[in-house]
Amino acid sequence: MQTQSRIPTPLSNSYSSMDKWFANMQASGLFFNPEDRPVDIVEINSGEPIFSTEECVMLDQIIDIMFEIHGDKVCEVAFKHTHKQLMQMIVH
Repeated sequence: MQTQSRIPTPLSNSYSSMDKWFANMQASGLFFNPEDRPVDIVEINSGEPIFSTEECVMLDQIIDIMFEIHGDKVCEVAFKHTHKQLMQMIVH
């Protein structure tokens, strides 16, 4: 039985596509620091992994390619979306 992945596929290797990918991850509640390995990310309350083994493989590949192409811009874009999410939480 195959399950549909929660991880969006980037449309291209462009900066704009990377920005949209992080926005989609945030909108799905799957946001994380790209410097952390997905396999190490767990839910605070339960200690259970956030991502399945298959999702971790996908995320590792996507993030590794983003860092190869965009370098430190990956963190800048990710943190931009983190800031946006935190501001939304403060306002609401």
